[in-house]
Amino acid sequence: MCRFITAILPKAADIAEASAVFREHGRACHVYVSASLAAQIGNAESICHTTAGHCDCGTPLGSTATGAASDDRGTREIEVARLRRKGWSESKIARMLVQRDEAGARPRAPGQGQTSLGEWCALIHAVLASPRITYVGLLIHEYRGDINDEEVALQGRQTVRAKDLDEATLASMRDDTIYEFRR
Repeated sequence: MCRFITAILPKAADIAEASAVFREHGRACHVYVSASLAAQIGNAESICHTTAGHCDCGTPLGSTATGAASDDRGTREIEVARLRRKGWSESKIARMLVQRDEAGARPRAPGQGQTSLGEWCALIHAVLASPRITYVGLLIHEYRGDINDEEVALQGRQTVRAKDLDEATLASMRDDTIYEFRR
């Protein structure tokens, strides 16, 4: 039960080059298999895991779209209410909160902290500077199980021109929507 950020790249993209750029910005970029995502986006794109640490819980991506409050207590209350609406039991919610707290308390290796909105902007621009990468998509999803087996119901795709990219755009990203950043 953690958030993860997935990158969607065109098949023609040089994944090794993209991985190097992501690494320079403290992120990972390696292809993984997600039957659910592949069925929805087709075979013209690569699905890449970007998490360098344990998970992306606490990412600033989508922070304003989720209605997250500025303090942890408000954020937790919003999350618990959302999970109750989804039909989660109180024991499952309690377990998830304990696991999230434990994950947040674990020390992170250097370069494995959360990527700030400014750092995400810089990373996206750096990826788009590669001649063989015409766009990079980002997807935020709250996983309840294995990232390879999870059923992800995409809510759509939104294109953002690189010249229009700013921190407010990244903060307003919605879960389960691919944000396609183009040159």
